[in-house]
Amino acid sequence: SGTSTSGSVVDIATGVLANAGISDGKKVNNNLPQILSLGAEYKVLPELAVMVDGNIYFLSKADMNGTEDYIGTGWEAGFGAKYQVMPVLTVGVGYMYTVQSAKDKYFNSEATFLNAAGNPPLDSHTFGLGATYTVIENLDLTLAGAWTHYLPEEYSFEHSKIGAVSGEYKKDVYNIGIGVGYKI
Repeated sequence: SGTSTSGSVVDIATGVLANAGISDGKKVNNNLPQILSLGAEYKVLPELAVMVDGNIYFLSKADMNGTEDYIGTGWEAGFGAKYQVMPVLTVGVGYMYTVQSAKDKYFNSEATFLNAAGNPPLDSHTFGLGATYTVIENLDLTLAGAWTHYLPEEYSFEHSKIGAVSGEYKKDVYNIGIGVGYKI
């Protein structure tokens, strides 16, 4: 027929971006925020260490092309522990609470709906655990896993073309990590 599916996808994407004020060749200012991070580790026993950390994200102070109007100051706090079970095996566990600081108007706005639907900035609890095994001197293998539970957020707004839109953002993410470390 002479028409291409990829051409229609490009046309749709171009239209969506144009509605958001983004067009080919247009420059926008979107800076990263300042971040304050602190952390500490304390060896309770020769084989047991505990640690804490905290981060503050000054999102509302960054120039992010208007997005900063929808976001406050975010933060996260975490703690963990690692224990050397035997000379070749160390296990660890951790927890982190994150406040994304998205304001209600971020979730309830037609202007931010596409961004929020793709990756909603939800507050979360993250739990992780892992183990590192020394195969031979200077060669370590690590296996770790984490579960992040994002706290649900309801949304509702009037869309200019389709009318009332409402629902709930929610998600859970599971991560598995495998690492190899070699010291020279």
